[in-house]
Amino acid sequence: MDKSSFLKAVLNSELKCKIKYFDGGIAPDVYNFDIHMYNNIEIIVPIIRNITDLSKECSQSNYNNGKPFIPIVELAKLGTGQEYEKFHIRIENETIICTELIKSRIRSKYYPHVYFEYDIDDAGFCYCNANGRDFPVSKQLQLFILLFKWHFWPNKPKAEEVLYVKKDFNPYLI
Repeated sequence: MDKSSFLKAVLNSELKCKIKYFDGGIAPDVYNFDIHMYNNIEIIVPIIRNITDLSKECSQSNYNNGKPFIPIVELAKLGTGQEYEKFHIRIENETIICTELIKSRIRSKYYPHVYFEYDIDDAGFCYCNANGRDFPVSKQLQLFILLFKWHFWPNKPKAEEVLYVKKDFNPYLI
């Protein structure tokens, strides 16, 4: 992706970036630079959430009225059409797995029903039922749009290519 396309995508996703100009100047974030000056930009460093944070509760001013949510659960609801009222999340071999648990009609125990996965290495979504049958996720584009809206990068970029949101550094707090 060239600089111009990247900048347009960043502006549309509200992704914040550190920008260094060829003349040595640094813009505090993507909203404080002149879009017509993009040829003068030397380095663009996106400020993103770590992809493994999909499994952790977060808040986003542009989603869910700013109320806390767990991104992988929201993605699972959209990707599978299931409710995911009770769920279990685990990370295993570069895959984040959200399992919907449903209550047995015979016993009062919960058991796995649908598994929704995000494969970090392959940067893709899939899900399967309790019998192990795989189903395609037809809403891949909508899921990736949400990833960008929530400031996640689809895979693990090199450390020098990004700045990660941390407890003491989060430009996306409400």
